[in-house]
Amino acid sequence: MEPAYAHLEGPVHVGEAVWYETSRQLSVRGEGLKLPWRVTECFALLVEARGGIVSRQTLEEHIWGKAIIDESSLAKCVAALRKALDPAPHGGSYIETVSRTGYRLTVPVAAEGATVEPIPPVVARPDVPARRRWAYLLGIGAVAVIIGAGFLFSKRIESRREAERLTAEALVLVRRSNPADGAKAVTLFQQAVDLRPDLALPYAGLAEASARYGKYTFESASVLARKSLELDPNCSECQAIWGYILMTREWRWNEAGKLLQRSVSGGAPDPQYRIWYAMWLAVHGRFAEALRQTDAAIAAKPTFAPAFTTRAMVHLLAGNYEQTLGDSERAISLHADSQPGYYWMGRAHAMLGQDVNVVIDRAYEMAAWGSWRTETRNEFSARYEALLAERGRRALAHAWIEEVGSGAPREVNRYNRAMWFAWAGEYEAVLEELEAAIASRPYWLMLAPVDPAFVPLRNNPRFRAVLSKLRKD
Repeated sequence: MEPAYAHLEGPVHVGEAVWYETSRQLSVRGEGLKLPWRVTECFALLVEARGGIVSRQTLEEHIWGKAIIDESSLAKCVAALRKALDPAPHGGSYIETVSRTGYRLTVPVAAEGATVEPIPPVVARPDVPARRRWAYLLGIGAVAVIIGAGFLFSKRIESRREAERLTAEALVLVRRSNPADGAKAVTLFQQAVDLRPDLALPYAGLAEASARYGKYTFESASVLARKSLELDPNCSECQAIWGYILMTREWRWNEAGKLLQRSVSGGAPDPQYRIWYAMWLAVHGRFAEALRQTDAAIAAKPTFAPAFTTRAMVHLLAGNYEQTLGDSERAISLHADSQPGYYWMGRAHAMLGQDVNVVIDRAYEMAAWGSWRTETRNEFSARYEALLAERGRRALAHAWIEEVGSGAPREVNRYNRAMWFAWAGEYEAVLEELEAAIASRPYWLMLAPVDPAFVPLRNNPRFRAVLSKLRKD
Protein backbone atom coordinates (compact mmCIF):
# COMPACT_ATOMS: atom_id res chain seq x y z
CA MET A 1 0.00 0.00 0.00
CA GLU A 2 1.30 3.43 -0.97
CA PRO A 3 1.88 5.89 1.89
CA ALA A 4 -0.39 8.89 2.39
CA TYR A 5 1.50 11.82 0.96
CA ALA A 6 1.70 15.10 2.86
CA HIS A 7 2.84 18.27 1.08
CA LEU A 8 5.07 20.26 3.38
CA GLU A 9 5.91 23.94 3.08
CA GLY A 10 9.59 24.61 3.62
CA PRO A 11 11.86 24.60 5.28
CA VAL A 12 11.60 20.86 5.91
CA HIS A 13 14.45 19.06 7.69
CA VAL A 14 15.38 15.71 6.17
CA GLY A 15 18.26 14.42 8.27
CA GLU A 16 21.04 16.93 7.70
CA ALA A 17 19.37 18.25 4.54
CA VAL A 18 16.88 21.11 4.28
CA TRP A 19 14.16 21.01 1.61
CA TYR A 20 12.06 23.95 0.42
CA GLU A 21 8.93 22.53 -1.24
CA THR A 22 7.70 25.70 -2.91
CA SER A 23 11.00 26.74 -4.53
CA ARG A 24 12.20 23.13 -5.04
CA GLN A 25 15.54 23.99 -3.46
CA LEU A 26 17.73 21.57 -1.49
CA SER A 27 20.71 22.18 0.75
CA VAL A 28 22.84 19.50 2.38
CA ARG A 29 24.99 20.29 5.39
CA GLY A 30 24.70 24.01 4.62
CA GLU A 31 25.55 23.76 0.91
CA GLY A 32 22.90 24.54 -1.72
CA LEU A 33 22.66 21.93 -4.48
CA LYS A 34 21.53 22.22 -8.09
CA LEU A 35 20.07 18.89 -9.12
CA PRO A 36 18.44 17.87 -12.44
CA TRP A 37 14.69 18.31 -12.21
CA ARG A 38 13.97 14.57 -12.42
CA VAL A 39 16.30 13.92 -9.48
CA THR A 40 14.64 16.77 -7.60
CA GLU A 41 11.17 15.35 -8.21
CA CYS A 42 12.28 11.91 -7.04
CA PHE A 43 13.45 13.47 -3.78
CA ALA A 44 10.25 15.50 -3.42
CA LEU A 45 8.08 12.39 -3.61
CA LEU A 46 10.22 10.54 -1.07
CA VAL A 47 9.97 13.51 1.30
CA GLU A 48 6.20 13.65 0.92
CA ALA A 49 6.00 9.97 1.84
CA ARG A 50 7.79 10.84 5.15
CA GLY A 51 9.60 7.52 5.44
CA GLY A 52 6.94 5.43 3.75
CA ILE A 53 7.82 3.18 0.82
CA VAL A 54 7.26 4.76 -2.60
CA SER A 55 6.87 2.16 -5.33
CA ARG A 56 8.99 2.17 -8.47
CA GLN A 57 5.83 2.51 -10.54
CA THR A 58 4.73 5.62 -8.64
CA LEU A 59 8.13 7.25 -9.02
CA GLU A 60 8.40 6.42 -12.73
CA GLU A 61 4.89 7.68 -13.51
CA HIS A 62 5.45 10.87 -11.51
CA ILE A 63 8.84 11.66 -13.05
CA TRP A 64 8.52 10.40 -16.64
CA GLY A 65 4.76 10.22 -17.16
CA LYS A 66 3.86 7.91 -20.04
CA ALA A 67 7.27 8.18 -21.68
CA ILE A 68 9.05 4.91 -22.47
CA ILE A 69 12.21 4.79 -20.39
CA ASP A 70 15.14 2.48 -19.88
CA GLU A 71 14.84 0.17 -16.85
CA SER A 72 17.92 1.75 -15.30
CA SER A 73 16.59 5.34 -15.47
CA LEU A 74 15.06 5.35 -12.00
CA ALA A 75 18.08 3.62 -10.47
CA LYS A 76 20.33 6.33 -11.95
CA CYS A 77 18.01 8.98 -10.53
CA VAL A 78 18.25 7.46 -7.05
CA ALA A 79 22.01 7.01 -7.41
CA ALA A 80 22.36 10.73 -8.18
CA LEU A 81 20.32 11.53 -5.06
CA ARG A 82 22.47 9.29 -2.87
CA LYS A 83 25.60 10.91 -4.22
CA ALA A 84 24.23 14.33 -3.29
CA LEU A 85 22.88 13.38 0.16
CA ASP A 86 24.97 10.59 1.68
CA PRO A 87 26.18 9.77 4.22
CA ALA A 88 23.14 9.95 6.49
CA PRO A 89 23.57 11.02 10.13
CA HIS A 90 23.40 7.36 11.20
CA GLY A 91 26.26 6.51 8.83
CA GLY A 92 24.28 4.69 6.17
CA SER A 93 22.39 6.01 3.17
CA TYR A 94 19.52 8.50 3.15
CA ILE A 95 17.61 6.20 0.81
CA GLU A 96 16.82 2.53 1.35
CA THR A 97 16.08 0.22 -1.57
CA VAL A 98 13.16 -2.04 -0.70
CA SER A 99 13.69 -5.16 -2.79
CA ARG A 100 11.24 -5.52 -5.70
CA THR A 101 9.09 -2.73 -4.30
CA GLY A 102 10.59 0.75 -4.32
CA TYR A 103 12.47 3.21 -2.13
CA ARG A 104 12.06 5.07 1.16
CA LEU A 105 13.91 7.65 3.24
CA THR A 106 15.76 6.34 6.30
CA VAL A 107 15.93 9.68 8.13
CA PRO A 108 13.24 11.70 9.94
CA VAL A 109 11.28 14.30 7.98
CA ALA A 110 10.03 17.30 9.97
CA ALA A 111 8.83 20.79 9.09
CA GLU A 112 10.86 23.46 10.88
CA GLY A 113 9.27 24.42 14.18
CA ALA A 114 6.14 22.44 13.45
CA THR A 115 4.38 20.85 16.39
CA VAL A 116 0.96 19.55 15.50
CA GLU A 117 -1.50 19.76 18.38
CA PRO A 118 -5.01 18.30 18.28
CA ILE A 119 -7.67 20.99 17.91
CA PRO A 120 -10.03 20.84 20.89
CA PRO A 121 -13.69 20.52 20.04
CA VAL A 122 -15.81 23.65 20.26
CA VAL A 123 -18.76 23.14 22.63
CA ALA A 124 -21.63 25.59 22.17
CA ARG A 125 -23.30 26.71 25.41
CA PRO A 126 -26.42 28.84 25.69
CA ASP A 127 -24.88 31.14 28.27
CA VAL A 128 -21.78 32.06 26.22
CA PRO A 129 -21.47 35.86 26.07
CA ALA A 130 -21.79 37.54 22.68
CA ARG A 131 -18.09 38.45 22.60
CA ARG A 132 -17.12 34.81 23.06
CA ARG A 133 -19.64 33.68 20.45
CA TRP A 134 -17.95 36.03 17.97
CA ALA A 135 -14.59 34.54 18.92
CA TYR A 136 -15.94 31.07 18.22
CA LEU A 137 -17.30 32.22 14.88
CA LEU A 138 -14.01 33.86 13.98
CA GLY A 139 -12.19 30.67 14.96
CA ILE A 140 -14.45 28.62 12.74
CA GLY A 141 -13.88 31.11 9.91
CA ALA A 142 -10.12 30.85 10.36
CA VAL A 143 -10.31 27.06 10.17
CA ALA A 144 -12.33 27.38 6.96
CA VAL A 145 -9.73 29.72 5.49
CA ILE A 146 -6.95 27.29 6.40
CA ILE A 147 -8.84 24.38 4.84
CA GLY A 148 -9.50 26.42 1.70
CA ALA A 149 -5.86 27.46 1.47
CA GLY A 150 -4.82 23.84 1.89
CA PHE A 151 -7.16 22.81 -0.91
CA LEU A 152 -5.77 25.49 -3.23
CA PHE A 153 -2.23 24.51 -2.34
CA SER A 154 -3.03 20.85 -3.09
CA LYS A 155 -4.55 21.81 -6.46
CA ARG A 156 -1.46 23.86 -7.24
CA ILE A 157 0.80 20.90 -6.53
CA GLU A 158 -1.38 18.67 -8.70
CA SER A 159 -1.23 21.16 -11.58
CA ARG A 160 2.55 21.31 -11.25
CA ARG A 161 2.84 17.54 -11.39
CA GLU A 162 0.62 17.34 -14.45
CA ALA A 163 2.55 20.13 -16.19
CA GLU A 164 5.83 18.36 -15.45
CA ARG A 165 4.43 15.04 -16.70
CA LEU A 166 3.30 16.68 -19.96
CA THR A 167 6.70 18.35 -20.35
CA ALA A 168 8.62 15.10 -19.78
CA GLU A 169 6.51 13.32 -22.40
CA ALA A 170 6.91 16.19 -24.85
CA LEU A 171 10.72 16.28 -24.47
CA VAL A 172 10.89 12.64 -25.58
CA LEU A 173 8.70 13.36 -28.61
CA VAL A 174 10.44 16.55 -29.71
CA ARG A 175 13.81 14.76 -29.94
CA ARG A 176 12.65 12.03 -32.33
CA SER A 177 13.37 14.27 -35.35
CA ASN A 178 9.96 13.61 -36.83
CA PRO A 179 7.53 16.46 -37.65
CA ALA A 180 4.46 14.49 -36.52
CA ASP A 181 6.03 13.82 -33.11
CA GLY A 182 7.26 17.41 -33.02
CA ALA A 183 3.72 18.70 -33.51
CA LYS A 184 2.46 16.48 -30.69
CA ALA A 185 5.26 17.74 -28.47
CA VAL A 186 4.34 21.38 -29.13
CA THR A 187 0.74 20.66 -28.11
CA LEU A 188 1.88 19.04 -24.86
CA PHE A 189 4.29 21.89 -24.07
CA GLN A 190 1.50 24.41 -24.63
CA GLN A 191 -0.81 22.46 -22.33
CA ALA A 192 1.90 22.51 -19.67
CA VAL A 193 2.31 26.27 -20.06
CA ASP A 194 -1.44 26.77 -19.76
CA LEU A 195 -1.50 24.72 -16.56
CA ARG A 196 1.52 26.35 -14.96
CA PRO A 197 2.77 29.50 -16.74
CA ASP A 198 5.29 29.95 -13.92
CA LEU A 199 7.30 26.82 -14.83
CA ALA A 200 10.44 27.32 -16.90
CA LEU A 201 10.97 24.01 -18.69
CA PRO A 202 7.81 24.00 -20.88
CA TYR A 203 8.95 27.31 -22.39
CA ALA A 204 12.41 25.85 -23.01
CA GLY A 205 10.75 22.83 -24.65
CA LEU A 206 8.79 25.12 -26.98
CA ALA A 207 12.06 26.87 -27.79
CA GLU A 208 13.70 23.57 -28.70
CA ALA A 209 10.73 22.60 -30.89
CA SER A 210 10.98 25.93 -32.67
CA ALA A 211 14.71 25.48 -33.31
CA ARG A 212 14.21 21.93 -34.59
CA TYR A 213 11.06 22.26 -36.68
CA GLY A 214 10.41 25.95 -37.17
CA LYS A 215 7.00 25.69 -35.51
CA TYR A 216 7.50 29.33 -34.64
CA THR A 217 10.03 31.70 -36.20
CA PHE A 218 13.63 30.99 -35.26
CA GLU A 219 13.64 34.32 -33.44
CA SER A 220 10.83 32.97 -31.26
CA ALA A 221 13.11 30.10 -30.22
CA SER A 222 15.45 32.61 -28.63
CA VAL A 223 12.59 34.55 -27.03
CA LEU A 224 11.12 31.39 -25.51
CA ALA A 225 14.49 30.18 -24.25
CA ARG A 226 15.16 33.53 -22.58
CA LYS A 227 11.70 33.42 -21.02
CA SER A 228 12.49 30.04 -19.44
CA LEU A 229 15.70 31.37 -17.90
CA GLU A 230 13.94 34.49 -16.61
CA LEU A 231 11.52 32.20 -14.77
CA ASP A 232 14.31 30.00 -13.40
CA PRO A 233 17.94 31.10 -13.94
CA ASN A 234 19.13 27.86 -12.28
CA CYS A 235 17.22 25.50 -14.62
CA SER A 236 20.05 23.32 -15.98
CA GLU A 237 17.82 21.84 -18.70
CA CYS A 238 16.85 25.35 -19.83
CA GLN A 239 20.52 26.36 -19.96
CA ALA A 240 21.37 23.31 -22.09
CA ILE A 241 18.49 24.05 -24.50
CA TRP A 242 19.61 27.69 -24.72
CA GLY A 243 23.11 26.48 -25.55
CA TYR A 244 21.66 24.26 -28.30
CA ILE A 245 19.76 27.22 -29.78
CA LEU A 246 22.80 29.48 -29.59
CA MET A 247 24.70 26.83 -31.56
CA THR A 248 22.14 25.83 -34.20
CA ARG A 249 20.32 29.13 -34.82
CA GLU A 250 22.27 32.00 -33.30
CA TRP A 251 25.80 30.80 -34.18
CA ARG A 252 27.14 32.31 -30.96
CA TRP A 253 29.73 29.60 -30.57
CA ASN A 254 31.66 30.67 -27.49
CA GLU A 255 28.57 31.17 -25.34
CA ALA A 256 26.97 27.98 -26.66
CA GLY A 257 30.11 25.98 -25.95
CA LYS A 258 30.30 27.16 -22.35
CA LEU A 259 26.65 26.28 -21.68
CA LEU A 260 26.87 22.87 -23.34
CA GLN A 261 30.14 21.99 -21.65
CA ARG A 262 28.61 22.92 -18.30
CA SER A 263 25.59 20.72 -19.02
CA VAL A 264 27.78 17.59 -19.31
CA SER A 265 30.12 18.28 -16.41
CA GLY A 266 29.71 16.35 -13.17
CA GLY A 267 27.08 13.89 -12.02
CA ALA A 268 25.20 11.83 -14.59
CA PRO A 269 24.36 14.27 -17.43
CA ASP A 270 21.43 13.66 -19.74
CA PRO A 271 22.65 11.82 -22.90
CA GLN A 272 20.85 14.47 -24.97
CA TYR A 273 23.19 17.15 -23.65
CA ARG A 274 26.21 15.01 -24.47
CA ILE A 275 25.20 14.72 -28.12
CA TRP A 276 24.55 18.46 -28.36
CA TYR A 277 28.03 19.09 -27.00
CA ALA A 278 29.37 16.48 -29.44
CA MET A 279 27.80 18.49 -32.29
CA TRP A 280 29.52 21.64 -31.03
CA LEU A 281 32.86 19.84 -30.85
CA ALA A 282 32.42 18.36 -34.33
CA VAL A 283 31.68 21.78 -35.87
CA HIS A 284 35.04 22.88 -34.45
CA GLY A 285 36.82 19.88 -35.96
CA ARG A 286 37.40 18.24 -32.56
CA PHE A 287 36.21 14.85 -33.76
CA ALA A 288 37.95 12.63 -31.20
CA GLU A 289 36.42 14.61 -28.32
CA ALA A 290 33.02 14.55 -30.04
CA LEU A 291 33.18 10.76 -30.33
CA ARG A 292 34.00 10.46 -26.64
CA GLN A 293 30.82 12.39 -25.85
CA THR A 294 28.66 10.21 -28.13
CA ASP A 295 30.24 7.07 -26.68
CA ALA A 296 29.45 8.28 -23.16
CA ALA A 297 25.85 8.98 -24.20
CA ILE A 298 25.53 5.47 -25.63
CA ALA A 299 27.08 3.92 -22.52
CA ALA A 300 24.53 5.77 -20.37
CA LYS A 301 21.59 4.88 -22.63
CA PRO A 302 22.33 2.08 -25.13
CA THR A 303 18.87 2.36 -26.72
CA PHE A 304 19.11 6.10 -27.42
CA ALA A 305 18.95 6.29 -31.23
CA PRO A 306 19.97 10.01 -31.47
CA ALA A 307 23.33 9.16 -29.88
CA PHE A 308 24.04 6.79 -32.78
CA THR A 309 22.91 9.28 -35.44
CA THR A 310 25.12 11.94 -33.85
CA ARG A 311 28.06 9.55 -33.87
CA ALA A 312 27.26 8.81 -37.53
CA MET A 313 27.38 12.55 -38.22
CA VAL A 314 30.74 12.93 -36.48
CA HIS A 315 32.20 10.00 -38.43
CA LEU A 316 30.97 11.47 -41.72
CA LEU A 317 32.50 14.86 -40.98
CA ALA A 318 35.75 13.09 -40.06
CA GLY A 319 35.70 11.13 -43.34
CA ASN A 320 34.94 7.75 -41.73
CA TYR A 321 32.15 6.73 -44.10
CA GLU A 322 31.95 3.02 -43.28
CA GLN A 323 31.58 3.88 -39.59
CA THR A 324 28.86 6.36 -40.56
CA LEU A 325 26.93 3.56 -42.23
CA GLY A 326 27.30 1.27 -39.22
CA ASP A 327 26.04 3.87 -36.74
CA SER A 328 23.17 4.87 -39.02
CA GLU A 329 22.06 1.24 -39.30
CA ARG A 330 22.18 0.90 -35.51
CA ALA A 331 20.01 4.00 -35.06
CA ILE A 332 17.48 2.68 -37.59
CA SER A 333 17.39 -0.71 -35.85
CA LEU A 334 16.45 1.10 -32.62
CA HIS A 335 13.95 3.46 -34.24
CA ALA A 336 12.66 2.49 -37.69
CA ASP A 337 11.54 6.05 -38.46
CA SER A 338 14.92 7.61 -37.64
CA GLN A 339 15.02 10.30 -40.30
CA PRO A 340 18.57 11.39 -39.28
CA GLY A 341 19.70 7.76 -39.57
CA TYR A 342 18.65 7.61 -43.23
CA TYR A 343 20.02 11.11 -43.85
CA TRP A 344 23.54 10.30 -42.68
CA MET A 345 23.44 6.93 -44.42
CA GLY A 346 22.62 8.73 -47.67
CA ARG A 347 25.40 11.24 -47.11
CA ALA A 348 27.92 8.41 -46.57
CA HIS A 349 26.78 6.53 -49.69
CA ALA A 350 27.13 9.77 -51.69
CA MET A 351 30.71 10.25 -50.49
CA LEU A 352 31.44 6.60 -51.37
CA GLY A 353 29.97 7.04 -54.88
CA GLN A 354 27.19 4.49 -54.31
CA ASP A 355 24.50 6.48 -56.11
CA VAL A 356 21.73 3.85 -56.20
CA ASN A 357 21.97 3.53 -52.43
CA VAL A 358 21.68 7.31 -52.15
CA VAL A 359 18.30 7.13 -53.90
CA ILE A 360 17.06 4.33 -51.65
CA ASP A 361 18.26 6.16 -48.51
CA ARG A 362 16.50 9.36 -49.53
CA ALA A 363 13.27 7.46 -50.18
CA TYR A 364 13.36 6.11 -46.63
CA GLU A 365 14.39 9.50 -45.22
CA MET A 366 11.45 11.23 -46.91
CA ALA A 367 9.09 8.48 -45.78
CA ALA A 368 10.23 8.89 -42.17
CA TRP A 369 9.97 12.67 -42.36
CA GLY A 370 6.58 12.76 -44.04
CA SER A 371 5.04 9.57 -42.56
CA TRP A 372 4.64 8.12 -46.05
CA ARG A 373 3.00 4.80 -46.77
CA THR A 374 5.21 2.00 -48.10
CA GLU A 375 3.69 2.32 -51.59
CA THR A 376 4.58 6.03 -51.76
CA ARG A 377 8.13 5.36 -50.66
CA ASN A 378 8.59 2.59 -53.25
CA GLU A 379 7.17 4.78 -56.03
CA PHE A 380 9.62 7.57 -55.09
CA SER A 381 12.56 5.17 -55.11
CA ALA A 382 11.60 3.52 -58.42
CA ARG A 383 11.08 6.87 -60.18
CA TYR A 384 14.48 8.27 -59.22
CA GLU A 385 16.38 5.03 -59.70
CA ALA A 386 15.08 5.05 -63.27
CA LEU A 387 16.16 8.69 -63.72
CA LEU A 388 19.63 7.88 -62.36
CA ALA A 389 19.99 4.93 -64.72
CA GLU A 390 18.86 6.91 -67.77
CA ARG A 391 20.48 10.31 -67.25
CA GLY A 392 23.01 10.02 -64.43
CA ARG A 393 23.83 11.72 -61.15
CA ARG A 394 23.66 15.32 -62.38
CA ALA A 395 20.09 14.92 -63.68
CA LEU A 396 19.08 13.24 -60.40
CA ALA A 397 20.59 16.06 -58.32
CA HIS A 398 18.79 18.68 -60.39
CA ALA A 399 15.48 16.83 -60.07
CA TRP A 400 15.78 16.89 -56.27
CA ILE A 401 16.81 20.54 -56.33
CA GLU A 402 13.74 21.38 -58.44
CA GLU A 403 11.50 19.56 -55.93
CA VAL A 404 12.32 22.30 -53.43
CA GLY A 405 12.80 25.07 -55.96
CA SER A 406 10.62 27.84 -54.59
CA GLY A 407 9.06 29.39 -51.53
CA ALA A 408 9.52 28.12 -47.99
CA PRO A 409 10.75 24.63 -49.03
CA ARG A 410 13.64 26.21 -50.92
CA GLU A 411 14.69 28.28 -47.92
CA VAL A 412 14.50 25.35 -45.51
CA ASN A 413 16.49 23.16 -47.94
CA ARG A 414 19.21 25.63 -48.91
CA TYR A 415 21.88 23.48 -47.31
CA ASN A 416 20.62 20.29 -48.99
CA ARG A 417 20.48 22.11 -52.32
CA ALA A 418 24.11 23.17 -51.84
CA MET A 419 25.05 19.57 -51.00
CA TRP A 420 23.26 18.23 -54.12
CA PHE A 421 24.96 20.82 -56.33
CA ALA A 422 28.30 19.70 -54.85
CA TRP A 423 27.35 16.07 -55.58
CA ALA A 424 26.80 17.14 -59.21
CA GLY A 425 30.15 19.01 -59.23
CA GLU A 426 28.57 22.47 -59.72
CA TYR A 427 30.48 24.52 -57.19
CA GLU A 428 29.43 27.97 -58.42
CA ALA A 429 25.85 26.99 -57.62
CA VAL A 430 27.01 25.64 -54.25
CA LEU A 431 28.38 29.06 -53.34
CA GLU A 432 25.14 30.78 -54.37
CA GLU A 433 23.08 28.44 -52.19
CA LEU A 434 25.36 28.85 -49.16
CA GLU A 435 25.34 32.63 -49.50
CA ALA A 436 21.53 32.63 -49.63
CA ALA A 437 21.37 30.20 -46.70
CA ILE A 438 22.83 32.77 -44.30
CA ALA A 439 19.44 34.53 -44.23
CA SER A 440 17.21 31.43 -43.88
CA ARG A 441 19.54 29.53 -41.51
CA PRO A 442 18.81 25.91 -42.45
CA TYR A 443 19.55 23.56 -39.57
CA TRP A 444 22.73 21.91 -40.88
CA LEU A 445 24.38 25.10 -42.18
CA MET A 446 26.50 25.16 -39.04
CA LEU A 447 28.36 22.10 -40.42
CA ALA A 448 29.62 23.94 -43.53
CA PRO A 449 33.14 24.58 -42.14
CA VAL A 450 33.85 20.85 -41.79
CA ASP A 451 31.47 19.17 -44.26
CA PRO A 452 33.50 16.97 -46.64
CA ALA A 453 31.05 17.77 -49.47
CA PHE A 454 32.62 21.24 -49.66
CA VAL A 455 36.30 20.29 -49.48
CA PRO A 456 37.01 21.67 -53.01
CA LEU A 457 35.83 25.10 -51.81
CA ARG A 458 37.85 25.35 -48.61
CA ASN A 459 40.21 28.00 -50.02
CA ASN A 460 37.60 29.86 -52.09
CA PRO A 461 37.22 33.49 -50.89
CA ARG A 462 33.42 33.41 -51.27
CA PHE A 463 33.20 30.21 -49.24
CA ARG A 464 35.39 31.68 -46.54
CA ALA A 465 33.19 34.78 -46.49
CA VAL A 466 30.20 32.52 -45.81
CA LEU A 467 32.07 30.89 -42.93
CA SER A 468 32.90 34.28 -41.45
CA LYS A 469 29.17 35.09 -41.32
CA LEU A 470 28.56 31.91 -39.34
CA ARG A 471 30.41 33.38 -36.41
CA LYS A 472 28.54 35.78 -34.13
CA ASP A 473 31.19 35.93 -31.40
